[in-house]
Amino acid sequence: MLQFTLSTPKGKKANQYDYWLVDGRKNWSCVKGRVAKELNVPDGTPIRLHVGKFQTFGAEHVYHPKRRITIDNILKKAPDTSQRFQEILLSKTQAPEYVWLKLQQSGTCYSTEGDDKTQLVLQRAPSGWMFMSINRRVPDDIYLSIITLYPKQSSNIDGINIGRYLGEWTNL
Repeated sequence: MLQFTLSTPKGKKANQYDYWLVDGRKNWSCVKGRVAKELNVPDGTPIRLHVGKFQTFGAEHVYHPKRRITIDNILKKAPDTSQRFQEILLSKTQAPEYVWLKLQQSGTCYSTEGDDKTQLVLQRAPSGWMFMSINRRVPDDIYLSIITLYPKQSSNIDGINIGRYLGEWTNL
């Protein structure tokens, strides 16, 4: 069973730039091949989930009050999470559990170059629409930061198709 924890040092309060870790790793998945090339990032560039802020990005934005009921229902029904749902509620890991569930699916990537964001459309039921941005603040540590993940995709996909994301790229 996977373990979701925060990168926050013990005794400290979590801040928006702390990471959610999956089994102790901040790199949840990555982009490779054509997707990495089209984004102009190194092959194998990791995907990470910050704690974030309710209004703007990260796990807090994924589990926005407008999406909580839908996300909880998905977690209740998904084979990987249904039997652990009460434990997920108690540990307050709904957002990371949902993101992990979706990252294991394959989907089409779209680039919206104007705002340096990447959209990942995950179409396996239930479909989802993930937005990520490229973080280049530290040149030796480029990664894609998950901004948000909507439980349904919009029919109006804005951007250029830059290839396929493969669920097998997750760090199992």
